[in-house]
Amino acid sequence: MRKARVRREGNVLDTVVRVAMMRRKAQPASASKPMTAHRTASVALGLFSILLAAAVAAPAAETRPLRIICIGDSITQGGKAGRPEYTYRWPLAAMLKDAGVKFDFIGSRRKGVSEETKWPDVREEAFDADHEGYYGAKTAAVRDNLRETLPALPAPDIALIHLGTNDQKA
Repeated sequence: MRKARVRREGNVLDTVVRVAMMRRKAQPASASKPMTAHRTASVALGLFSILLAAAVAAPAAETRPLRIICIGDSITQGGKAGRPEYTYRWPLAAMLKDAGVKFDFIGSRRKGVSEETKWPDVREEAFDADHEGYYGAKTAAVRDNLRETLPALPAPDIALIHLGTNDQKA
């Protein structure tokens, strides 16, 4: 695997985008699989493990919720009409609530792919639908959107980035 060159004048977001694009180019086209409900749950479980470790490592005196920004394409956005799966954010929220982790999803967007999507409650509480998911967007387009939306948001403690699926399409 090639190493990414980081220019001194480049920012972290540009570096993440370049590395993600290089990794996608290095994978054969057959390496991509559709995001099934099983894979959605697997992604959520993996993310839960990382977030739980971060929450446990946080200082006990910290009283505000852990701020999590979910960045990506439609897999992050979720909310397609007629589908029982919503996004990896929903099972992740359920796992975090079950573990007693106080968290806040942050982002400039709240809607799903389908405008009429109604997010189901998570453990009898309203689902925190904030995100930075963009249906059909390639990595560079998400980067460009983030340049406009991130300055208006509070600083996240954790950024979950799920990009590259749409970069494989010509």
